[in-house]
Amino acid sequence: MVNLRALRPLLWLLPLWTPPGNARDVSPGIPDAAVASQAPRVPSSTGAESESDPVASTDSAFLPARQGTSPEGAPGSRFEGASESAPACDTCPPVSTLPEDRASEVRSDLDSVEGDGEQALDSMETSAGEGPRVLRSSAAGGKVVVVGQKRHKRKDVSRTVLRRQEVEKVVATAQDPLRSLPTLPGVSVSSDLSVRPLVRGGDVAETGVELDGIPLLMPYHFGSVFSVFHREALDNFQLYSGIAPARSQGMLSGTVLAASRPPLVDSLFGGADLSILRGSAWMNVPLLPGRSGLWISGQSLWYDWTLKRFFDLGALVGAVDEQDAENWKSTNTLPTTWDVQSGISLQLGGDWAVDFGGYIAGDDYRLLKRIQTYWVDGREVPRVEKVLSPSTDSTGATSWEFKCWFGSVLTTCPDTVLTRRATDTAAFVDLGNRMLFSRLQWHPDRDLSVEGVVAWQSVAWDVRFPGRRGLVPDSVDGGYEVVRVGEGESFDWRREVLDFDLSARKTWSEEHRTDAGFGLGLGRESARTDLARPVAQMILGTSGNPMEFLGFFNEEEVLVTSDQHAGFFTMEKLQDLDFRFDSTEDRSSADVWVEHSWDFDDATRVRAGLRVEEGTTGWGWPDPRLQVQHQIGSKDLVGIGLGLHTQTELPFEWRLSAVEPLVSEKSWLAIVEWEHEFAPGWRSTISGWGKFYQDLASPSLERYGEVDSAAYLEELRRYLMEHWSEMPDSLTNFSCALPGQTLDPDSCEKAMRRWERLRLEWIPAPIASEIHDWVLPRRLRYTSTGIGWAAGVEASLRFQPTRGWTGWASGEWSVSRRRDRPQSDWIPFALQHPWKFSLVNAFRIDRVWELSVRYAALGGPPYTPFKIWDDQFSYGEAGVGSDTLLWIGKRNSATLAPYQRLDLRVSRSGTIRGKPATFYYEIWNAWNDPNMILRDSESGRFRWVDWNVPIPVMFLGLELRL
Repeated sequence: MVNLRALRPLLWLLPLWTPPGNARDVSPGIPDAAVASQAPRVPSSTGAESESDPVASTDSAFLPARQGTSPEGAPGSRFEGASESAPACDTCPPVSTLPEDRASEVRSDLDSVEGDGEQALDSMETSAGEGPRVLRSSAAGGKVVVVGQKRHKRKDVSRTVLRRQEVEKVVATAQDPLRSLPTLPGVSVSSDLSVRPLVRGGDVAETGVELDGIPLLMPYHFGSVFSVFHREALDNFQLYSGIAPARSQGMLSGTVLAASRPPLVDSLFGGADLSILRGSAWMNVPLLPGRSGLWISGQSLWYDWTLKRFFDLGALVGAVDEQDAENWKSTNTLPTTWDVQSGISLQLGGDWAVDFGGYIAGDDYRLLKRIQTYWVDGREVPRVEKVLSPSTDSTGATSWEFKCWFGSVLTTCPDTVLTRRATDTAAFVDLGNRMLFSRLQWHPDRDLSVEGVVAWQSVAWDVRFPGRRGLVPDSVDGGYEVVRVGEGESFDWRREVLDFDLSARKTWSEEHRTDAGFGLGLGRESARTDLARPVAQMILGTSGNPMEFLGFFNEEEVLVTSDQHAGFFTMEKLQDLDFRFDSTEDRSSADVWVEHSWDFDDATRVRAGLRVEEGTTGWGWPDPRLQVQHQIGSKDLVGIGLGLHTQTELPFEWRLSAVEPLVSEKSWLAIVEWEHEFAPGWRSTISGWGKFYQDLASPSLERYGEVDSAAYLEELRRYLMEHWSEMPDSLTNFSCALPGQTLDPDSCEKAMRRWERLRLEWIPAPIASEIHDWVLPRRLRYTSTGIGWAAGVEASLRFQPTRGWTGWASGEWSVSRRRDRPQSDWIPFALQHPWKFSLVNAFRIDRVWELSVRYAALGGPPYTPFKIWDDQFSYGEAGVGSDTLLWIGKRNSATLAPYQRLDLRVSRSGTIRGKPATFYYEIWNAWNDPNMILRDSESGRFRWVDWNVPIPVMFLGLELRL
């Protein structure tokens, strides 16, 4: 438990800039003067939200405004079709003059976002899908009136929206908006260091990410520790944990739709955020007043620089040896990541508009090791080792003299040999990731919009683990050249995709609207890898836990004892599942989709869609998607959803490891949802869902090829040595000749071979067959034979007890089972947490100080139990006298212990030279629950180490808005 009193001395370290005093807070959206000039947004047929404008939604987890002046709210209209300003509120009718059904709705929205005499524009519902909303400001009271739609026209089943201002209040995100997703119901991550969302227990590859409607190939940095997104570069992002819109890829578990922040065309503003972990900067630049604007943002992670400064500090105070610190700094370069996202919007005419945008990201990492080199006459030579060597002269006399080994050559020692300390590359990483797009929009009237998109993406990941450095003679100049002795390891993955998409939206009447489109993708993918599988998974950010592959060995239990074959069991053989691929594949894909929504009455809306995708085996099943939502009074909304998701985008290692081409994975989903508004600012949602899976890619071990006869014979002999005492004397003692007899070499050799054959025949046939089976090479294979099911209940509460206290909470319970082959047993999904509770709170203490809290408690996922004991790798499972070398239980038949985590942040708002600024402290994992230690939920025994934060970590940062 954290003692908050311990934080009090840190408060004195906060910068003494000028607090805002009694000045009126300004909404993070747009202040009063700007509201009048804010233009309505043109509906987008493939934007981040198909129905409501992504500028705002009360699906947002946080409703109230963020405190502090926000210069980006300066007067100016967003780039989008209309540019006329809304009329001043002096001419607006008061809420009381509106029809009662609209007036109560407006009051509810205003009350739910009201804070200190103002409203947060970014947190209110919009009605862009049904026509421009009307914004009116009041010079007297600073109120904003939104004439919107009823909630059943704006809400999607199983959709959650997080705005930029809401993400800012979530602790331990490091400015990465995807890190706030695990606070939502149904979402978790594989570890504290991973940002890839796991939705309802699905694999990391089953959650897709789209940016402005474009599916992204790899929106993550090395190891998926961070995404390529920056909080200030996004307007919002939406999570569909259930029925995704028909236009979205058919990801099996979930879809994240990110919307870029559109530039303002009449405002110049920017900002920067600096911390000991990372730095970021952003800027909005108007290019053509009223017609064009530019948005650009970038960020970089510099924990290599930060950690080395800590070493310098430790050496300065005497905590570490200065030379040791310098040696470590010179041989280690921790991963350095950077990314830049930008967008330009241009109004071509009254009906035409064009956007250009994208991002560029990269990673650089190099690990060096200290080596000793040898130099003679200014040239590097192989390792020099002086030894005494005998020599015989012409008379037969033997003398001894010193000679030197140059690598594998023994020759006369040179007069002078110099040794130098140098560094050699042990590993390096070079990752490139980029996406560029152009979007052309045509909006001739309010009832029709057409959009065309061209996008190009490229991913190039180069990871090298070179072999041992050596020198060989150079025939050109007589010196030596550097070579790599021994087999190096590598991970090369390249993929390019060019996408074309065309879509349209037609509003037929107030009750009917249709969205339709089609897309075409052309690309090439190549993979040349040679790595241990856990290392490859760490690079891709999937698992990295070598114990995960224990489950592939056992449809039933596995038991290895010393009485069976103690000699040939090693951990290396158990995990001999290398990540080896060398393949290039040209790929093309296409999709067609249509979705229609209509209103049966004033309280009911139906959305029906159909999507068809082309996979590796041709066109797949049509995916039907249906949502029905009914509003009961002004406080309750009931919705149901039914649909099929077909996922054609599968990881390359699955496809390249397939026995035959994998078919698309499929998931049928049904969900029932009830939303209730207790009071303004208090809203709860309860959901029950069920899924049925088909054609799941299922792994299995395949033994192939021929046994290496030398390796097989070596294992047989090792077994004989382990069972020497059990063999008869005739097989343990051998002599070529009896005493007094002459040795016959030929007969001795024959007798030796006969004796060896008899010894091998003594080994029991089942043991010999099992050794033969283990020595066979094995590889991981995938087939589309799996089925599964899952079900769960989720609940969430969004609350605002006071104007300065906001937050949300979520809880869930779920169960899942899968079967990889018809004859297999049902097992739990590997990444399914049986239960989870999450809480996010933000307390605005006054106009200067704010406290944010994030808490999470998760049930442990399943794992394959095991007991291992040998001299090199002991878990303490088997003690002295035990004959058990290895026991592997049934796959995923045990559960890891649950864990919890608490994160805190204290921030202080003020100004620096008149510019809004915020200084903050963050403590991650403040309870110091040992999240990295994986333990069994029943016995508490140590199982493995995960990539979680092991100790409390503190971050300091300063955000300055210019």
